[in-house]
Amino acid sequence: MSVSSFELKQGYKYAKNLTVYPVMVCTDYFFSMPGINTYLQLEFEKRYKAANLERKFKCIKPPVLINVRFFINHIDLLGQKQTSLLNLFELFYSEQRRALKKVRRTDAMSAFFDCYKTFENSVFANYEEIMYHREGYVKKVVDTLELTRGLPEGEAI
Repeated sequence: MSVSSFELKQGYKYAKNLTVYPVMVCTDYFFSMPGINTYLQLEFEKRYKAANLERKFKCIKPPVLINVRFFINHIDLLGQKQTSLLNLFELFYSEQRRALKKVRRTDAMSAFFDCYKTFENSVFANYEEIMYHREGYVKKVVDTLELTRGLPEGEAI
């Protein structure tokens, strides 16, 4: 299995210096069920180790399965430093590690369920206040998607 780039022009000198964050975006609600992401991570790890990819990159993070509606609902927050996508990924990974340690230490059923939280549930548990109480969502969506391009000048949103 060869590793090739999908970039038009490589923005880096050596792949060995890259940290890879695999992401799968889904639209089906059933993929947002607890445990699906954990299964995906386990299978992914088997395959990239079998393909000997771990030595080709600085780090390959576990894959994250995200529903497309998360991106749509939080497009305004993903550009902010605290809630950037990479920070949210790292939060998700640390939540998974924390829950796994707790299961091993306490054997508590609640910790067991925390091991299988979805990406969205982990993010909401930590940033609930930010996720639900914010301003400027509509303006950010309009600007990001350039929904006013080609329309006559009018009142600003």
